Amino acid sequence: MEKTTIPFLCGGTFFAQILRARRHRKSPAELAKGQKESLSEPELFRRLISIYHLNNDFKPEGSSLKTNASRFKQCKDNFILFIEFNDYDKRRNFKEDIQKEDSKAFSAMVQFVRDFIDESAYKQLVRNLLGLIQEDSSIPTNEKFFIWPKWVEKKSLITRTEINLPDLLLGIWHYIAINRSNENIKGADTYHSWYPDNPKEYKGRVGADIKQELQVTCSNTSHQSASASVLDGENNQSSEKAYEADDSSTTEENNYSKTQIIQNATIVNQHGEKNIHITHVDTLNI
Repeated sequence: MEKTTIPFLCGGTFFAQILRARRHRKSPAELAKGQKESLSEPELFRRLISIYHLNNDFKPEGSSLKTNASRFKQCKDNFILFIEFNDYDKRRNFKEDIQKEDSKAFSAMVQFVRDFIDESAYKQLVRNLLGLIQEDSSIPTNEKFFIWPKWVEKKSLITRTEINLPDLLLGIWHYIAINRSNENIKGADTYHSWYPDNPKEYKGRVGADIKQELQVTCSNTSHQSASASVLDGENNQSSEKAYEADDSSTTEENNYSKTQIIQNATIVNQHGEKNIHITHVDTLNI
C-alpha cells in the first residue's frame, strides 16, 4: 500500500473520530429485553451518507451496511460507488445546499449530533478534528473549508475558539466529499496508528497541539444568526452611504450659485456725474 502522511484526513478517519464521541450504547441487559441499538456503527454510517444525499431515507441495496461501515472506518476501501461520491450531480447539489440559509444538510447534521454525539465529548471531537486538519501536511495552510457562512482557510480554522459542531462536521464532510472522495484508503496508516493493537483501544494523540480554550455548541439557529449579522452589516453600510450622500448634497448646495428673483425692481446707479434710474428688470442675478 502506498505510504501516506500521518495523520491523513479522509472519510474513514473522520468517521473514526465521530464514533469515539458517540453516546453510550445500550447495555447487554437492555438489548436482551428487546431494545434496539440506535447508535450502531452502521446506522451512524447510513446517516452520514444520507446527509450527503440530502435524503434521510438512504438505504443501500445488495450489500452489507455493517461490513461496509467497518471497512470504511478502517480505510480498507474508498467506497466511492457505494456512497456515490462519483455522482457529479449529488456533489454539486450537496455543495450548493450547504451554502443556503435553509440548508437540508445542516438541519440533518444538527439532528445527527443531537441523536448520536455525547455532549460531554463535544470539545474532544472538535479538538481531534482540528488537530487532524492541522497535522495533515497534505492540506495546504491556505486550503479552504466552507464553515457557515463563509469559506475559511485552514490556518484560520485551526485557531478558532467558538465552534458550532454541526457547522464544523458539515464543512469537513463536504471537504471530504469534494476533495478526498477517492482517497479513503490513504487513511489506513493513520487508523492503524490510532489502534495499533486492539480495535477498541485508542492510542492516538491527534489534537494535542490544539491549545486554545474551545467553546462548542450545537445550535440549529447559527444560519439565521449569521444571516441576520450579514444583513445588519449591509443595512449599516446603506445607512452610512445615505448619510454620506446627504452630507455631499448639502455641501453642493452651499457651493451652488443661487438665483433670486425680484419683481418690479428699481436700479439706481449713483456713480458718475448723473444718476441713472432703471424702473423695471425682469430678473436680477445676485
